[in-house]
Amino acid sequence: AIIDMNVDRSIEAFQKMGVLVDGADLDKVRAKVEENYRTGKVKANRKKLRRKGYKFKDGDDNEEGATTIPGLSATNATIVSKETKAKDSEVMSFFSLPAEYAFVA
Repeated sequence: AIIDMNVDRSIEAFQKMGVLVDGADLDKVRAKVEENYRTGKVKANRKKLRRKGYKFKDGDDNEEGATTIPGLSATNATIVSKETKAKDSEVMSFFSLPAEYAFVA
C-alpha cells in the first residue's frame, strides 16, 4: 500500500493489522494518509524499486518518482483536504499499537 501510495489499501492494512481502535473515524484517517502521501511525509523510493524490477499497480513509469494517488482526483483531494483535514494528534488517537509492533517505533 505504501509503495503504491494507495490510500484505501493502507486503511485496509491498518484494519487487518488491528491497529485501529473501535469507532475510529476512517474519513479522518483516510484524509491524513492521503495528505501524508501527497506531501511526501510517507513515501517509498520508487526510482530505486523500479530499478530492482518492481512493477507499480498504478503503472507509473515516471523517472522523477512523481505519482498520482490512486482513487483520488484533484477535485476529491481538494474536498478531502478542506473538509476532513485532521491534526496528527487527533488521528493518532484512532490508533492502538499492539506490543508486536513496538519495535517499529
